[in-house]
Amino acid sequence: MSDSWLAITYVAIFAVIGGVVSVWLLARARKTQLQQTAENAEQYRAALASQSATNERLAKELAGINERLAAVEKLLRDVG
Repeated sequence: MSDSWLAITYVAIFAVIGGVVSVWLLARARKTQLQQTAENAEQYRAALASQSATNERLAKELAGINERLAAVEKLLRDVG
């Protein structure tokens, strides 16, 4: 009878230790996942800011091209 209780005690101890280790591993994995998500969000914000600056620069260039095109059209109308 004593041996069976000892075996049950060992199994219970290993089950508790296994449960604690499993919970710790899951918590660590979740923390790592959240950190990666935060890093990705920061990279997305940086890319968005860069894209916004690029869009502004392209809008200015396009406005300049439109002005020059309008000048060429006016010149062609005046000549023709």
